[in-house]
Amino acid sequence: MSDGDVNGQPDSYDDGWKRDERRYDRGGISAGTWLNWLVLVLVLVAVGYLAYGAAVEYFPRRWAQEVGLRVDGSRSQAIAYGFGVGSLFTFIPLLVFAQVRRRFFNWTWRLIIALIAVALALPNWLTVAVAIGTSQAAADGRAILTTEAPGFRNGSAAGAIAGLVLGLLVVGTSMRLGHQRRKVRELRGKLTELEKRNGVEARPEDADITDDPRITDDPRIADDPRITDDAVSDDSANERLAEADDHAKHRG
Repeated sequence: MSDGDVNGQPDSYDDGWKRDERRYDRGGISAGTWLNWLVLVLVLVAVGYLAYGAAVEYFPRRWAQEVGLRVDGSRSQAIAYGFGVGSLFTFIPLLVFAQVRRRFFNWTWRLIIALIAVALALPNWLTVAVAIGTSQAAADGRAILTTEAPGFRNGSAAGAIAGLVLGLLVVGTSMRLGHQRRKVRELRGKLTELEKRNGVEARPEDADITDDPRITDDPRIADDPRITDDAVSDDSANERLAEADDHAKHRG
C-alpha cells in the first residue's frame, strides 16, 4: 500500500469516508455506578448507627430532665402534660403522613413527607425510648420521671391513643368526603355530556307568556301587571283573558 493510499482521504463524504467517532456505552460504567451507590449507602448506615448510639446515650436522660423541670414533681401536671404531648405529637404526624395518598405527589415527595411525619413525632419516640430503652440513659430517664414527673408516661400513652383515634376519624372523614366530591363531579360530567348529546328541550311551562300575541296585542290587558308578570302561568292568563272579555261585554 502506498503512502498516498494511507494518507489520502476522499474528497467528500459520499466517497465513503466517515469521521472517526468514539461512543461510550453507558452500560460499561454501570458497575461503577452501583459501587458508588453501595458506598454511599454504607456510609449513611454507619453515620446513622453512630448517631443512634449517641442519641440513646444522651436524649432519653435529657428528655426526662426536661419533663421533670416543666411539671416540678406535680402528678396532676405530669399527667396533663403527658396527655397533651402524647395526643398532639400523634395527631399532627398522622395528618401529615396521610398526605402520602395524594396522587399528585411522586414517590420521592411521599418518602420526604413520611420522614417529616416521623420527625414530628419525636417527643413520643423519646418517651418510648425512656419507657422501654435498655441503655443507661433510658434507665436514668425512668428514674427521673418516676420521682420528678410521676404519671407522665401513663398520660402520654393515653394521649397517644386519643390522638390516634381522633386522627383516624379526621383522615377517614376526609377520605370519604373526597370520594363523594369525586362522585359528584363524575355525575355532573356525565349529565353535561348527556345533555350535550341529546339536547335540552324547553318545557312548555317555562315559556314566557308575555310573548303571547293574545296578550301583547290586546289593548285592554296589555298594561295589566297581573298579566305581564313573568311568573303567571298560561292557565291563569287564559282565565284573565276570559274575565276581561266578560267585563267588556257587560260594559258594552
